[in-house]
Amino acid sequence: MGSLLKLTTIVAFSLLLLSNAAANGEKAYLQGVKSYKAGEYKQALVFFKRAENLGYKNPKVFYNQGVSFIKLKQFRDAQNAFEQVQSDAKLGAISHYNLGLIADQLGEEKSAQVHYETALSTTNNKKIQTLSKSKLQPKKRSKVKQKTLWTMYGNVTAGYDDNVNLVGEDEASNISDQFLQGFFKFRLYLPMDFRFATSLFEQQYLEESEQNFRVVKLGFDRPFKFKNWRITPAVDFSHAELNNESFQDTYDFKLTAKRRFGVNRFSFQYRLSDLHPVSDFAFLAGTRQRFRTTFQRPTPVGKLRFRYQLEVNDREDEANESHSPTRHSGEIKLTYDFTKQLDAFVETTYRVSDFSSKGSGSSRQDDRVQFAIGASYRLNKTWSLEAKVEHTDNQSNQAGNDFERNVWTIGGAASF
Repeated sequence: MGSLLKLTTIVAFSLLLLSNAAANGEKAYLQGVKSYKAGEYKQALVFFKRAENLGYKNPKVFYNQGVSFIKLKQFRDAQNAFEQVQSDAKLGAISHYNLGLIADQLGEEKSAQVHYETALSTTNNKKIQTLSKSKLQPKKRSKVKQKTLWTMYGNVTAGYDDNVNLVGEDEASNISDQFLQGFFKFRLYLPMDFRFATSLFEQQYLEESEQNFRVVKLGFDRPFKFKNWRITPAVDFSHAELNNESFQDTYDFKLTAKRRFGVNRFSFQYRLSDLHPVSDFAFLAGTRQRFRTTFQRPTPVGKLRFRYQLEVNDREDEANESHSPTRHSGEIKLTYDFTKQLDAFVETTYRVSDFSSKGSGSSRQDDRVQFAIGASYRLNKTWSLEAKVEHTDNQSNQAGNDFERNVWTIGGAASF
């Protein structure tokens, strides 16, 4: 990893030059240069992206975004940035070399080899040629094979819920309580670009122990590239418990496709869930399908994300009540970086749920609005503090299903 940062740093400083772009874009670019030299890589990214948005389209902007992402160890983002200039006459070879190093870091050996070969064949730069040849030597590749890559993330949160949600019912209890919750995820990178992941989520209430909830999940996925798309098929199994007793087993198939168009990012996801609850919740058995599309881009006021999701359910249901809603939801989220350590977000979601009538029961429709605001403060590269406030307002045409709910949480997170 040291050679990656050393090379990209040297090349980055050689690229920090003026161009004839629009004045505002040029100014933002120079501010990015200044921040980069000061070691403020996150702030440098903000300026480099602003320069791009203001019309400064020189390939150096994308390259320096990639360099800054590497400094922050955000390798997927660095990969996307270097891909924008991999065909450039001047920056293509070094970009391919950096893409090879990133692929090695992510355990994608075949992709790394292709990038090294491309870098070697498209440059007369002796240093890049020497470095590329060294990476293509069998001894070097065998070391990559033996390297086990893994990531780990966890958080612990304390909170207060003024209207505890009933698990399995998606309804409010009209009871308030304090709770403690935690989430842990471990991912292991396997040969042939396969990945294994396991996670644990647990929520414990101070008094309402009947709503204590636990989910254990494990699964595999295998990302690959198709033209300019990153495709990831995945299979998961999860086991859920309610009040320390079995509640539901779920089998999931998920397919995700992502692509970047300049600074714009698109993703599409399909998820099929086969649900097997215990007998007390047999009416929830069946299938659930979710179709989700996401668009995000940086703006002068922060990173903006739009998301739409369609959910279709086919459950066993009850004689006079449907548990098979068709749901449409839309979400807008804005994240703003105040400093290198502190960022905040605001998010609003609207969801409409249409429950088909069953037997003599009347058709039900729920309209739900959620609003959330939160902040995160990074203590260092591993640890961070987080806080969030969320308000939910659910309106229904069926009596007894109107409710409001407020949840406050504060906690810490760590990633390795």
